[in-house]
Amino acid sequence: MRRIGLSRGGLAALTRALAPPPAVLLWHRPPLRRLSHNLSALSFADHLLISSTGSLAPRQLNEAIHKAPSLPSLLRVFSHHMDDYDKHHLVNTWKQVGRLATATGSNAARTKQESELAALRKQTEAMLPALDDRGLTSVGHGLARSRLKGSEWNVLWAELATEVSSRLGDFESQSFSMLVWSFATGSYASPRLFDRLAAEAERRVGQLSPQSVANIAWAFPTMGHPAPQLFDALAIEAERLLADFKPQEMANLAWAFAKAGHLAPKLFDALAAEAQGRLADYKPQELANTAWAFATLGHPAPQLFDALAIEMESRLDLFNPQELANTTWAFAVLDRPCAAVCGATMVRRIDGVVPTGWSVQNLTQLHQARRRSADPTSTQPHHLRSPPPPPPPGPPFLAPWGLWAREH
Repeated sequence: MRRIGLSRGGLAALTRALAPPPAVLLWHRPPLRRLSHNLSALSFADHLLISSTGSLAPRQLNEAIHKAPSLPSLLRVFSHHMDDYDKHHLVNTWKQVGRLATATGSNAARTKQESELAALRKQTEAMLPALDDRGLTSVGHGLARSRLKGSEWNVLWAELATEVSSRLGDFESQSFSMLVWSFATGSYASPRLFDRLAAEAERRVGQLSPQSVANIAWAFPTMGHPAPQLFDALAIEAERLLADFKPQEMANLAWAFAKAGHLAPKLFDALAAEAQGRLADYKPQELANTAWAFATLGHPAPQLFDALAIEMESRLDLFNPQELANTTWAFAVLDRPCAAVCGATMVRRIDGVVPTGWSVQNLTQLHQARRRSADPTSTQPHHLRSPPPPPPPGPPFLAPWGLWAREH
């Protein structure tokens, strides 16, 4: 057989031509460094396949956490890799808990993965002292959104409160307002903590955004914790910033002051003037909450209520029973004759609603308001001055994660 001579360059070219394609090599033996540059292209299932062969690199573990499509999936990642978790992985896990709860309405309290949740709780308790202000804020937000209840979780809330209280001055204003929201949403009742939060909020009130003002105002009456000095300061700051408030923030602010029973005439005059020209942007819930707040505090705003009546007439079909009851009550309390709300349109709307699930008090308020609309000269019943149960406010606005909780 004749031998063919090849130069060194020719031999190298022949070797490259006969080698299997890179995709085959990658399939059989995925180089960790090569994969790390294409993490965004991998699905959650890909991450689980890779993780089954052993430990994940820190960046891959963060990506697996971020791509978890459900709380059970997220807890599986934690269960498989808890020994590899550092504080950044823990923070990102709680961020994802918050995201999943917000996006899907998932409730961690309903999951059956009790052992994984218990392990996550214990690891969180151990790592809390090592977390910075944003890390603590992420844990608080995730806890609040997860709706996990029970004595064991109260221990974690208490330890979080201790860490937060010892470092209140270190938090950025937006992180601080998010934490106040989280403690209220998580129903962590601690008068001592809320006293400290009120004092800190009052100290930094000039640094708060409209969103933060509304969220902090919402939190204290939600917890039934009086803070009159804070509300005086919030009223002044809110009046200054009112043009920058979104409709939901204005409605929640009015709801908070009414729920707290805190009179703020100058603020409510400004709210009435500002809201009057923006009612088309209000949702039915926000219209009802605004009307309820002004009536509850007995603050007359005739021009606002005339504008409310016009705005509501075309949207009454979108109001739920409690919104109908509270709005009708509000117009009657403030003695505002309103063909839209107390007249034929409202009567037809109420008559078309099956009162299943309506409270006795709401039905009573509807009855009294209709009687008054039928005879405006009649004496208003004394108990009509007693406000019905407050309508639930819309969920407070939460800042996009990227503005304050960056990925590590």
